[in-house]
Amino acid sequence: MQSAYYVKQIAKRFHLPAAPTLVSGVAGVSPILASWLHSDVPNHGTAEPPPRVDAYDIQVAIRAIDSMEVRLLGRLATADPVPQSGMFLVNLESNPVPTFHSAFDLVRFEVSQAAINALCHASDEKPVTGLKRPPFGQKDPILFHLARALIPSFGRSDEVDNLFMDQVALALHSHLISNYAGPCVDPRPLRSGLTSWQIRRTTELIEANMASDLAIGDLARECCLSPKHFARAFRRTFGVPPYQWLQERRVDRAQQLLRKNDMPLLKIAVACGFTSQSHFTRVFTAIVGASPGAWRRYMSHRAHILVGRR
Repeated sequence: MQSAYYVKQIAKRFHLPAAPTLVSGVAGVSPILASWLHSDVPNHGTAEPPPRVDAYDIQVAIRAIDSMEVRLLGRLATADPVPQSGMFLVNLESNPVPTFHSAFDLVRFEVSQAAINALCHASDEKPVTGLKRPPFGQKDPILFHLARALIPSFGRSDEVDNLFMDQVALALHSHLISNYAGPCVDPRPLRSGLTSWQIRRTTELIEANMASDLAIGDLARECCLSPKHFARAFRRTFGVPPYQWLQERRVDRAQQLLRKNDMPLLKIAVACGFTSQSHFTRVFTAIVGASPGAWRRYMSHRAHILVGRR
């Protein structure tokens, strides 16, 4: 069956006009979801952060993805191409945020830890402590065939009955606990970190005031915390201090500007909140591993290659 609620929410998160989603309630405690995410548009952009819940996001590449990035708790986790049948498995508490720089065709599964253990209990199996994350892009032929077999059903969801989707969910569960059961290694915020509304307010303020001189006191006041408490909670939530996280967001924005136009580097530096072009170059190089000019030339060359392939 398909749920209009999940279709809308997932499409909104990934900035897609549609995200066909099939739902199974076989676990009883929470639904198991399968969604088809695809776009032929290069530089599709960055997805919205997911809700912080103890659940797993499993994505399988139906076609190879030339260029994408994934961040966990604001830190770059991978920027490598994803081969056909390549997958990644992360816990949603680690705040996985993908950025797509090329076309993509994925099937995404979402299953909660509670659902995993409920199905283990129903099968008289020992509950698992979590799912361990394999290397990003690791090929999983079984998961790939399961995902690809679902694609025709996404196009005729009204004909998909509960029995079929429940069987898919059970097959997914069996494969996950057989191959990925183990301690979860994804970074997670401690309980004494920022609350969801404080995270939202903080990120909104930083995004809106990236070019200005924000102070910890400003952010702490918006979150109704003391500066000391805010700084500690921010680090426990994002894994880095506020200033480092801000610098990484400034570099993210600079990369967007470098891709889209020929704006001079000094103007990009100012627009992103750096005090000078040399400051911009120093921070950008430390985070990305290449200077802004070299990175822009590389991305321009890569874009020409991708266009040539089409």
